[in-house]
Amino acid sequence: MPRPKAATAAVASARVAAVPARAATEGDQARDGRSKAPSDPATPLLRLCSLRPVRLQMRLTIQEGRVALTSSTARRRFIFVTLGLVGSFASRILAAGQTRRDFTVVARRYGYRVNGSDVAEIRVVQNDLVHVTFSTEDIPHSFTIEEAPYRIMKRAEPGSPVSFSFRADQPGRFRFFCNLTIDEGCRQMQGTLIVAAAR
Repeated sequence: MPRPKAATAAVASARVAAVPARAATEGDQARDGRSKAPSDPATPLLRLCSLRPVRLQMRLTIQEGRVALTSSTARRRFIFVTLGLVGSFASRILAAGQTRRDFTVVARRYGYRVNGSDVAEIRVVQNDLVHVTFSTEDIPHSFTIEEAPYRIMKRAEPGSPVSFSFRADQPGRFRFFCNLTIDEGCRQMQGTLIVAAAR
């Protein structure tokens, strides 16, 4: 039996009113923290737990990488600065404990003059820095020490002096001479390097 038009309209109105009411009810539940229970209550929790540690691990990895880089850079700078300071300090100590001795050695037939003296001796103390300016007045001559640890061989020509330095690290007496064969008299030319032991 067909329903009256008035009854049909009332049912339709009731259905339309029920939809917003249901939507409002679900919205209230969402705002109150209540939702419809899923078929597996543990699924959202597991999903949340599986995501959060990954994000945290990534953040920690990035932060640790930055810290490691910063720490490594700081270590390098610290090492360079420390080495520089140590090197500077060591060089100052060496310079302070080392005395420079300057000598002018002039060769001529057939002998050497040291600092204007006919006594051909170079006297220094162990660990002194010895600086020699060697020149010749007539023919080419050499300043030669064959004994270890010095082993020096310098040749000078008239008008062309040579300069050289060495550290007197070995005490003792060492002969220097001319080893050139331009003139037989050169064999007579000799002097002595005397290095006194440090106290």
